Amino acid sequence: RWFRFMLALSIIAVPAALIEYYFTKERINDSKESSPILHQMKESFQYREWAVVILLIALRQLDSCFMSSSMIYYSNWVLGNSVKSGANFQALLNVIGQFPLGIGTFLLWPIVKKYGKYNTMKAGFLLGVIGSLIVLLNPNNFILVLIGMFIKSVGSVPTTMSISLLSDVMDRIERKTGNRYDSLGASMNSIVHNISLGLGQTAILFSIGKFEYIVPSSSEQIITQPAALRGFFNFAMAGVPLICFTLSFILINTLDKKDELI
Repeated sequence: RWFRFMLALSIIAVPAALIEYYFTKERINDSKESSPILHQMKESFQYREWAVVILLIALRQLDSCFMSSSMIYYSNWVLGNSVKSGANFQALLNVIGQFPLGIGTFLLWPIVKKYGKYNTMKAGFLLGVIGSLIVLLNPNNFILVLIGMFIKSVGSVPTTMSISLLSDVMDRIERKTGNRYDSLGASMNSIVHNISLGLGQTAILFSIGKFEYIVPSSSEQIITQPAALRGFFNFAMAGVPLICFTLSFILINTLDKKDELI
């Protein structure tokens, strides 16, 4: 079954890759990316929009990494009380979390064309705040958790445009300076992702040691983890995203919606 599933995905990926190849706009310019990295950063960070977009990307990565690192523990010990029960909860959370992202990919750009990047992302961050708050305040109500996760996932769809915003910023810098630092943008995105992933995993491991995590002897063993530990898993799963969406909503409002960038 897995072989057939992966084969089907591979077959779908081939035409998708060809579409991306033939319809991706290629930028060719004479800018000198060989200039020192500090000079590139200094020139880029002179533009407020660059700093704002980098922060938006960082918050998006932090939200994603904390949620992915904590989901298994959240499912096992906040929603459930064993590894076996947690597996069922995690499966449903993944379905609810991924479904809007898949459908939203096809619906996003028509919405953006009608309402603009600014309004679309602003609405997405607001939905993320609402969804995360519902999950944070109702860890013992699985139905409300699913509803909150669905709302949060819908709100997460527009956050994928943060990379598009970064490209727009680089276009603007290029028009004003004649230089385009694509490699710097890609490097910043990679650095932010790795730092966020490290923070998420480190925080989870620290909490496990700090709050006396009880290691199950079997997948069916019923365990009630310490309240402080369950509270931290809930915070990592919903509290960190709540903070990230809130800060993102504030940041996006610092950009002028009449600006050519958005």
